[in-house]
Amino acid sequence: MYTRLTYQGYHSGDVPPLSITEKVTGQKYNLANQLLYNPILAIVKSSVIVFLFRLQDRWRIVRWNLYALSVVKMCLLISIFLPDLFQCSPLRYVFDCPAMDSAAHKAAGADANSIKDGKMAKGGHCINQIALFLGSAAFTIVTDI
Repeated sequence: MYTRLTYQGYHSGDVPPLSITEKVTGQKYNLANQLLYNPILAIVKSSVIVFLFRLQDRWRIVRWNLYALSVVKMCLLISIFLPDLFQCSPLRYVFDCPAMDSAAHKAAGADANSIKDGKMAKGGHCINQIALFLGSAAFTIVTDI
């Protein structure tokens, strides 16, 4: 549904202009996708680790490495889930940024470019999402190896 609503994978020239309501709905699906991805990934990795535990390897170092990997995986799950959840302030700015920015522009009396006193009028702020996604991808790949 998210892919269809937000035209993921389409060339930018092929995407029709979206209304604010369509953008908000797409961003809600995007947030749900972000919040569900890492817990599901952790469940899959946990199932592999449990399977390896069931093989009952007699080497102590293998068992300790599996325990360590389990702890690292759970820490990674928490350390990625929380920034995903609280990536914007206020929280609803993640999905409602077009409407909140529009309201902030009107409230600030900003010009047509959303500029007031040399500053962009915004309804909230977010962390650097690209850095979060690239950092979490790097750690996820390391735990796969």
